[in-house]
Amino acid sequence: MKFAEKLYFGKQAEKEKKEILKNLRSGRKQIGVYVVCAAANNSDLLDIIPSLIINERISDRMKVAGIAVSRREAVEVCRDIVMDCYAQTAGYDIRSFIC
Repeated sequence: MKFAEKLYFGKQAEKEKKEILKNLRSGRKQIGVYVVCAAANNSDLLDIIPSLIINERISDRMKVAGIAVSRREAVEVCRDIVMDCYAQTAGYDIRSFIC
């Protein structure tokens, strides 16, 4: 699993950052943890994926831009990423912004 240079965290995820990252890197399943990454298709900007369903095949292709400990927090992380992307680039090319 690859991580973006600037990784976004939700408020709760920030408190547990080290343990969450360690578990994600080692492939451990975590209940309630969500990752935010560039969308797999061209019609969406971002995907929110529960860490429980991430496997090796998926994780090799994804670049994580954000981490949250609830679905609601993941939506807030998405908002932060999109707002920063627009503020810095005046556009919504999330894939280029993350990489």
